Amino acid sequence: MQPARTEPSEHDGQASTTYDVGMDVVPATTQDDAGAGSHAPTAARVRPSWVAPVVVGAAALGACAFVRVLDPVTESNPPFCPFKMMTGQDCPGCGATRSLNALLHGDLLVAADHNLLFVLALPIAVVAFVVWTARRLGVDAPSLPHLRRWLPVAVVAIALFWALRLLPWDPFTWLASGLT
Repeated sequence: MQPARTEPSEHDGQASTTYDVGMDVVPATTQDDAGAGSHAPTAARVRPSWVAPVVVGAAALGACAFVRVLDPVTESNPPFCPFKMMTGQDCPGCGATRSLNALLHGDLLVAADHNLLFVLALPIAVVAFVVWTARRLGVDAPSLPHLRRWLPVAVVAIALFWALRLLPWDPFTWLASGLT
């Protein structure tokens, strides 16, 4: 990676710093006389581009390990869903923890029985994470669609899944989380 470059700004004549792609700028704080940190404009620290993917990946692996150890299928570890507790109805995420647990045990059909939307969305999330990580590390990877393009589709898909899983007759009862 190339170091930061300082160039004069067109607006106010003062120098500004530009950084190459793949580096995050973290504002540095200064110590005043009382020892408290202030956010006065000072030199910025540059965070390596691999930090964010490592943090996100470690959090995902930690969550998977927690769900694997927790075993939310047993009676002593029921999943907690405030919406289900208040209404008695499934939310779109109901069953996702049990679904992840089933996937971690290699049982795709049980995972789909708990939350089909989660099982269908997980590969998309994994591919998005891999592409994002590759691009952050400077690997030439395809770009992902912009949020404005796919967010409405995702919202409609979640709302449709939620509405269908609340219907009380077959075949839609299969979409319910299975927890009463």
